[in-house]
Amino acid sequence: MYPLNSATEVLFLTKKIRKLLPLITIPALLIQSKTDHLLNLHNIEYFYNKLGSQHKQKMLIEDSYHVVLVDHKKHYVFKGIYEFIKKHSTVLNK
Repeated sequence: MYPLNSATEVLFLTKKIRKLLPLITIPALLIQSKTDHLLNLHNIEYFYNKLGSQHKQKMLIEDSYHVVLVDHKKHYVFKGIYEFIKKHSTVLNK
């Protein structure tokens, strides 16, 4: 029963999140692997286009799979996250 409950919960949360995306106005970095075996690349485009933020960026990772933070390109991903935060942080830019 557990996996079925989880799938139902994901679908429920996805519907709620889609409605809230235009309300997100803070800087947003979207990261996805180009070869993700669980998510279609359409997802990152959808979220990017629906976000209300004026400061948003997509980071597509080559040679990686679903969990990009522990995969082949993790150092590249962490560097990208750091650069994004540095660019949009008032604390780091002082």
